[in-house]
Amino acid sequence: MAKTKSVAQLRKELEDKERQVERLKTKRAKLAGELERLDREIARLSGETAAGGKSGRKKRTTKKRATKKRRRRPKNKAGLADTLIQVLGGKEAVSIDQAVDLVRKAGYKSTSKNFRGLVGQTLSGDDRFKSVGRGVYALKG
Repeated sequence: MAKTKSVAQLRKELEDKERQVERLKTKRAKLAGELERLDREIARLSGETAAGGKSGRKKRTTKKRATKKRRRRPKNKAGLADTLIQVLGGKEAVSIDQAVDLVRKAGYKSTSKNFRGLVGQTLSGDDRFKSVGRGVYALKG
């Protein structure tokens, strides 16, 4: 036969179980704190956020990257458009290639790989110049 328990025994058993639950909750909170600390440490060492994604900081690589030789930007007394105005002063109209030669002879320095394109862009985009024909420009006025 099944043994029946008194109300007092059942209450004592219930209190014991509640104490066990409280101890386990405290232990779980302590372990959760430790787990958070470990997650932060792992994230700090691996460069990831605690949520698992990448952080904004980049990891350092052991390989050295090949450094490009930087081109220094030359110092000119005037901008390209102002230099073009100077050299086109007495000319009727010039082609882009002629304008490039005139600007370079005037002492304008550029490290551009496509200097002709820059001169063409300046001539076509600046309101102080007018297009006389395809690729041929003159001063306005």
